[in-house]
Amino acid sequence: TITAKITVGKDSATTTKDVEVKKAILTAVKQSKANQLAATVVGDTKDLKATDFTITNTATNATVPVKAVSVNKTDKTKVTIDTFVDMKDAKEYNVVFDGTTQKFTATDGTVANVGLTRLQVPAAEKTEVKAQSLDANGVVIGEFPITNANSAKGQVSTELTISKGYAEDTGVYLPAVGDTMNVKLTYHTGTFGTDGNETGKIEQTFTITAVDQATVNNYAVRLGGKTADKFDKLKDDN
Repeated sequence: TITAKITVGKDSATTTKDVEVKKAILTAVKQSKANQLAATVVGDTKDLKATDFTITNTATNATVPVKAVSVNKTDKTKVTIDTFVDMKDAKEYNVVFDGTTQKFTATDGTVANVGLTRLQVPAAEKTEVKAQSLDANGVVIGEFPITNANSAKGQVSTELTISKGYAEDTGVYLPAVGDTMNVKLTYHTGTFGTDGNETGKIEQTFTITAVDQATVNNYAVRLGGKTADKFDKLKDDN
């Protein structure tokens, strides 16, 4: 309870206001994938779990089951919420956490672009890279292996040009710093004109580059006192 008092001459007035104190507060949420949300939670986030969050379609009151919750290791306010089902009906959703509600509008599921999950990989280390279909706001609609050859409707197929190294399923391996892999992505509509050519398909070419591992990895390091109590009081440094 916060109490405020003001006195002017012989006159005074007092007012009180109750303020609820929470362990953590949901301050923002946006959709990053059809089945994933990027949330901002301030406060103590180390013990967050899937059952702490409720996602509801405001039009139908249907609840979207939460599959998992993970907290970013570097920025503890960044929380990823994965769901069991896709949200791509362009409807408004409520996300509730400990009495705090934030809203977002789901993607409509229309593919407007293609992309890759990353354009840099550490040299001499097999690294996961996936092809993606994206809506106009960058929300991921689908993800596919970097070696996907399926050209069916809704698929993103890939054509690779590799000078050194290899690609396998969702893995990319480039042996030395500076090695590259060109990737041509094609989103397939499954619709063909009278000339036999696919209409409305989306094509883009990207280059994956191998870089020094030190520029990719981000380790939190704690250096300091030899005794446990001094060590625990120190802060991580990236």
